Amino acid sequence: MYYFVPSYYQKTGKWRGNSWVWYANRSMREFDDIVSQIKMFRAAEKEVTLVVSCYIPDLRYYLHRQGLSGIRIYSLFDQIQGVFSYAPGLLMWEDLDWPEDMEWVYTQFLIMGYQDGVHMVNIEFGPESYLLWIDRFEQKEKVCRQIYDDRGFLSSEIIYRDGREVEQIFYNTYGRKTCTYDLVQGTVLVKGRDGLKKYEKMEDLVRECIERYFLEQKKKCGSSGVLVLSASTFHNRLFLEGSGDIVTILSCYSERNTEQTDIYQIKMAIQGEYKKTPALVLVDTKELKEKIVENERFIKIEEISPFDTRLKLGSSQRIRAKKIFLPIQGLNNQREIIKIIAQYMEKNLDAELVIAFSEPGWGRQEKIEEEIKKLLEELDITSFSLETKNSPIVENAQQDEEKVVPARVKVVRYLTEQDVIQHLEDIRLLVDLRDSPELYLQIAAISSGIPQVNLSQTRYVRHLKNGFLLGSIDELFDTLCYYLDGLSNWNQALVHAVEDIRLYTGGSLVKKIETLLRK
Repeated sequence: MYYFVPSYYQKTGKWRGNSWVWYANRSMREFDDIVSQIKMFRAAEKEVTLVVSCYIPDLRYYLHRQGLSGIRIYSLFDQIQGVFSYAPGLLMWEDLDWPEDMEWVYTQFLIMGYQDGVHMVNIEFGPESYLLWIDRFEQKEKVCRQIYDDRGFLSSEIIYRDGREVEQIFYNTYGRKTCTYDLVQGTVLVKGRDGLKKYEKMEDLVRECIERYFLEQKKKCGSSGVLVLSASTFHNRLFLEGSGDIVTILSCYSERNTEQTDIYQIKMAIQGEYKKTPALVLVDTKELKEKIVENERFIKIEEISPFDTRLKLGSSQRIRAKKIFLPIQGLNNQREIIKIIAQYMEKNLDAELVIAFSEPGWGRQEKIEEEIKKLLEELDITSFSLETKNSPIVENAQQDEEKVVPARVKVVRYLTEQDVIQHLEDIRLLVDLRDSPELYLQIAAISSGIPQVNLSQTRYVRHLKNGFLLGSIDELFDTLCYYLDGLSNWNQALVHAVEDIRLYTGGSLVKKIETLLRK
């Protein structure tokens, strides 16, 4: 059995996972090394259990978004709350008891409830429109947040005083209080068979649950399991000291382990500062490996680049359009870059440009479209136009080609990983010339065999293999020709992606990891 411990924590230090309202600007993507590795081990037909050590009541929706539905789960907070039913239920906000005189206002983001003109509640929803939480107000101040589990029950309540969180009360599926977390003092009261038990801090309760769980697993399965621990300052010590003698792999991820405290704790683990030293360390980049390993003779370390198997490999060559995906949020020299791409598009009538941004907010897309339209006019582009909501639909291109300028530029917004997956489905080339190219866009492009063009050295892109590293913007036009004028060079990038993914899905990397653990 392989036990995977993810790092889903918020940075509040209150042992909460990352639950999002549907309209939130999610700067941190959900996909990570652990998601990638779980899929890799499942593809190799290994038994896998997800051990979740934070409070995340919409966990099943998260797993569904990542393609991990049906995975075996052990949740520490389910244990604490006395929740043992994993069957999802459907709870609609309309099913709750509401006063008959409550008036509802449906906004673009949430639902607001009023009594006699007084604001009483806000109802918030998650990315898949499920009930996430309800905020209650008294005299215009928030006094309580009721958080709902995606299996269909009230999971906890956070109590506010003077705008400050002071207490969190956890419930079981029957609505009975099982645990009270003092968010000011940090103490925890848990109701058990022998009455109330007090813990000085939540960490002590989490440690006890970890020790009990792995002791039970040892009795059931012996010492044959492997723990794959995502490196995190929240839980490194707890799992390395509380999981017993189970063989442990420490998985480090450059998107998560960015702070000096992260690197310091990883070094402590490698150097044996805790009760147990990892038998193997996994990293996603050479740069991270250099940061954490001072002497490789004393530690076994393996570099594994993550892949997202939700993307389809190499589907863009089946269509005639050669679509270029250009993220512009934070992009310098936008005008010059779009001008070069437009010059290429004037010579190649099959080329199309998808301009992408990831900022939330109503009216933002229209503003960007207006800027792009103005820029195309200034560049005196007449052979193609910008696609907007009001663009005419051309049903017969031959009859209308003299009347309508084809719309070969469009603006799209991506806020979630699913948005990225959808937009990249028929993209031929990713051009990300920002100073810091977006990590998940790189992973998604590599996973779907799309070559990418960068101006900065990146973690995953290898020059002339799965992408192209420009020396300057002046090389962009020739690089577009390199990948889009024919399929030869584009296919080379696809071949490299196929080779990498075959290692990932074919079980070779799993066998290599198991061999390293036996040495």
